[in-house]
Amino acid sequence: MWEDFTYYDNSHFTNETLQGHSVAIQISSYSGRFWPLGYQEFNLVRHITSSIIGYHAIRVIELLVVCAVLLALDRALNLRERVTLILVLLVTPSIVIIFSGLIYSEANVIAGFACLLWCVSRFQEAGKKRWAIGAVLFAQVVLYYKETAFLLVGGMAVGDMICRSFERYASQGRFLSFRDPKIQLDMVLIALVAVFLLYYRAAMYPIFGMGYGEQSKIPFAQVLLSDIRVDILAWVFVAVALVRFYLVARSRVNVWPLWDGLALAGVATFAAYLYLQMASGYYLAPIDFISVLYLGRIAFLGKRGLVHTARWVVVALIGIVILQDVSLSAFRVYEAKNTIHGKAEEGQAIALLYRTHPKKVKKLFFPYANAFDILEFGAYLNYLGVPIEQKGQGGAQRSVVELAGRSILTDGPCGYRTFICHPESEPRAGDLVVILPDDPKVANASVSGSAKVGAPLITYSPAPRIPEWMEVYVAPLHVISPEFAFTGLPPGWLCGSVVFWR
Repeated sequence: MWEDFTYYDNSHFTNETLQGHSVAIQISSYSGRFWPLGYQEFNLVRHITSSIIGYHAIRVIELLVVCAVLLALDRALNLRERVTLILVLLVTPSIVIIFSGLIYSEANVIAGFACLLWCVSRFQEAGKKRWAIGAVLFAQVVLYYKETAFLLVGGMAVGDMICRSFERYASQGRFLSFRDPKIQLDMVLIALVAVFLLYYRAAMYPIFGMGYGEQSKIPFAQVLLSDIRVDILAWVFVAVALVRFYLVARSRVNVWPLWDGLALAGVATFAAYLYLQMASGYYLAPIDFISVLYLGRIAFLGKRGLVHTARWVVVALIGIVILQDVSLSAFRVYEAKNTIHGKAEEGQAIALLYRTHPKKVKKLFFPYANAFDILEFGAYLNYLGVPIEQKGQGGAQRSVVELAGRSILTDGPCGYRTFICHPESEPRAGDLVVILPDDPKVANASVSGSAKVGAPLITYSPAPRIPEWMEVYVAPLHVISPEFAFTGLPPGWLCGSVVFWR
């Protein structure tokens, strides 16, 4: 509902796959990015469909696969308990974000990782080679969809080996047996991780740029605060996992090789994001996936051994986590749907005006939008048939529509696309002034009160409207917003318009 190709980074589709071009292999030594499989599934989809429903079908199928795997994965839990864990997972903000969007590679990572877990667990139970082969194949998928995924695969394999060493030493007084097929599979997974790291180093040589990492880095204290405000679940998981690791080391509780190894992978990945000083509402999706499975297993299997007070503590923690998850997920869906729908309505109104009266659409002026959002909106308009000015266009081509804005510093490409943006401080007569729903509206740069504002082409207000009495509760939820996580919601949040300038 209300979906279109107007969300962040959707220019991969409006400027590439929907134009008949394939998305390039995602390797960049300058920015330090190495996830070769990124968006490659859409290179297949483009040969089948160009509809937004068809594109989202990929995420729908992946989510159904994850739920199906979890329904049968942990046989120590009964069916009702497994269904409960699935429901908790489905309201976790990071999971909601990655499976309701098109550009989040974490969705592929989690779908592949769930299948990897399934194969490993079945191999450890049955010992059949087909499960080991499946584990190797899914590990490859996971590794090459996200740089940090090597910590998930390698951490789980190393953790499983360590746990099996403890288990073997406790029962036989000896450590690892490399003849054990389970250990051999762990070693194969570790070898795959080693190959990935070698490939990564070779692909980055000799530049080893960290542009993306440096751009995404924020102060460490801000990372901690953001992760607490967005993801209490991950912190509870880390705390419980560390306590359990200690108890296992002291032989106070029995070790769970697969599950404790999985927990080690989650803790390592969480520590990596803290070290990189990166925070976002969806970065911790793999940790949240592990958290739900691991904490759920501990809670359900250990509930009978808890004293009355401890049970109430556990219930209180679960209540806090679910309250936070439902609130943040609802906010994120509300904001994303209105952002997408508002931009789509504005874009379609401009495209219709261009088709009927092309001389009225000469230049679009963006008073508040940043260069990236101007670029993405321009790519969407170009996809709709509005010829946006691009670098390298010949003079014989038909007239093009210019993009201009206050946030633009110099004439040239708006970003990593060829669309051209022009720096201007004020609109001129005949311009269309575009205010996007997710603009960071600036009070001292207002254009709404100017006498030169003409008739509106279209106005957009968020739906459903948030009642005034709820605003005080909604405002703190901005921490999950992709645009306003660290700034708070601006005046006119999610309101947009396109007006003629006189």
